[in-house]
Amino acid sequence: MVKSGLREAGLGKLVSSIITRVKPTPSELARSRRYSEEIIDRLKSKAPRGTEIIVAGSAARGTEVRGSHDIDIFMLFPRDISEEEMETRGIEIAKSIVDKGRKESYAIKYAEHPYMKLYLASGFGVDIVPAFKIDSARQMGSAVDRTPLHNAFIAKHLSTVQRDHVRVLKALLKSHGIYGAEARVHGFSGYLCELMVLQYGSFEGVVKRLVSLKLPVVIDVKGRREIRPDTGDGATMLKHFKSDFVVIDPTDEARNVAASVSINALSKFVLVSRALIAHPNIATFYGVKRSGSGSLSVSKINRNLGTDLYVIAFGRDDIADDIVWEQLDKLRLSIAELLGKKGFPVLLSFGNMSTNSCVMAFMVNPIKMKATLAGGPSAFMGDAVESFLDAHKGSLAVFLKDGRLVSLERAVQQDVEHLLRSVLGNHKLPSHIACGGWHLYKNNVPLKYAKLVESGFDEGLLHAA
Repeated sequence: MVKSGLREAGLGKLVSSIITRVKPTPSELARSRRYSEEIIDRLKSKAPRGTEIIVAGSAARGTEVRGSHDIDIFMLFPRDISEEEMETRGIEIAKSIVDKGRKESYAIKYAEHPYMKLYLASGFGVDIVPAFKIDSARQMGSAVDRTPLHNAFIAKHLSTVQRDHVRVLKALLKSHGIYGAEARVHGFSGYLCELMVLQYGSFEGVVKRLVSLKLPVVIDVKGRREIRPDTGDGATMLKHFKSDFVVIDPTDEARNVAASVSINALSKFVLVSRALIAHPNIATFYGVKRSGSGSLSVSKINRNLGTDLYVIAFGRDDIADDIVWEQLDKLRLSIAELLGKKGFPVLLSFGNMSTNSCVMAFMVNPIKMKATLAGGPSAFMGDAVESFLDAHKGSLAVFLKDGRLVSLERAVQQDVEHLLRSVLGNHKLPSHIACGGWHLYKNNVPLKYAKLVESGFDEGLLHAA
């Protein structure tokens, strides 16, 4: 009991010290407010009557983290115009306020619909997002429309102290690579962090709950309760959302705010929470950071295991990261599966990307398997069984495994490099990562790609010797 009390006191002191690190300084907040007001004034001078322009996101909700130089501004159009007109008008107005005389620039980005990224000479970035003005989720045209509803809910229910605890939670998740709902992270969004702190009262409350978390779980933030999965409501919600981790959006009961959270991200949060409760200190909070200097850490592991490291490097289009990442990850998984089927088991594979490049890395056992397994149909699928047996007459053996037919096949004699070149050269590659061609490297990776490989490996790392 004494040790537990000391740990709780230590966690409280740690939270206080982290707040001083991650809370924006008064001058930083004033600068952000000044830029926001200026951009809003510029937009108001161009926008038609009836358009409401507001600050959104973490800056509006008072949960931004120090060093974050991004501002979200929403242009809310009346619901009586079409979505196409809303998007077109919004982008035109946003482009019209760019002041090239101040060395400002912009880029059109795409999420559910287009928005504009304004780059100020100061280094701040401003996302200008067209959306519809709505009073409830029932009026929603697209997902971004509900953002002002989130603003209003958080402003009403989250206390000043809790906002600082949200900042601490964001910093923890970011340090461990699980902050952000984008496709390459599948982690916790800023809004989800706010809801978790609101539900459990504080940062300490969140990590303590994560330590004992068991799935499935349904969290009803609006009702400040967890709904038991063995009740009628709980079972219905789990079936509706098709997820074991459900956080109901208090502004839209049909939405699971945690829908994008992967099981790996949630599991990592549980492990980090356990470590933080046991050892409430700065090193645990931020995790072990490797310098990245010298040779690839993944190459060191590769050599120790006696595997071969194959790295494929691509160019990429200047399009939303989520789209590029989904294409890259899908291709990586399909190549890893193909290598395994051809008798080259992949011990580990991962990917990464920068603003202009993508990499996929595969650690492959150099000892080629002389036979592979081909899975077949259930023994109860008559016609399919006959077709499978006919197709695999020349195999080494056919046997049953858990009620399904499996064929033991002679592996085609081919090396990994030849196989990869064949796949990359003879197949249509995803459109947004095929630009500029591809390069294949075995064990020796050029420095410009080596850094990407290393950071991609680090993202999934819990511990390394």
